[in-house]
Amino acid sequence: MGAFDAVGVVLAVALFIVPPATALLLSDRLPVVIALAAAIGAAAAVGGYWVAHTFDTSIAGSMASLGGVFFGLAFLGSPTQGLVARALRHRRQRWEFALRLLVMHLLTHEGTAAEAHEAAAEELPAHLRWEPRFAAAVARLAEQAGLVERRNGLLVLTPRGRELAREVMLYGTD
Repeated sequence: MGAFDAVGVVLAVALFIVPPATALLLSDRLPVVIALAAAIGAAAAVGGYWVAHTFDTSIAGSMASLGGVFFGLAFLGSPTQGLVARALRHRRQRWEFALRLLVMHLLTHEGTAAEAHEAAAEELPAHLRWEPRFAAAVARLAEQAGLVERRNGLLVLTPRGRELAREVMLYGTD
């Protein structure tokens, strides 16, 4: 009897917590969160009932499980807070940071005696401690973005690249 009471409490808490938590993943605006939570709760209730009816299982368990499915989908696919969006944002930020680091490195050594060594494309992995394939990809991306150009095996900043490097040095990476 005690196990039944505990499971009932867990299911009730799941039905009260999961819809608003799911809605918070999808929006930051309170009126939208309230409407979404109500819609998600209703969909979990109705859908869970029909799942339970179809498979002859526990109605409350089916409702809570469907709510969990909705939460899982929102956790993965939320446009701002989902795992997929975060992974894509992290990947984009990694490339942006690498481009900024490259142009800052080139600007730092521009016009110095060490420029011939520091700006050599094949030396970037050693100087920036990058994997050779990653360094080549960043150099290629910087060329495509019009930040650098290759001259005699050296990466040379374009006016646009020089402007970005100075901006990063003045204001940081934000």
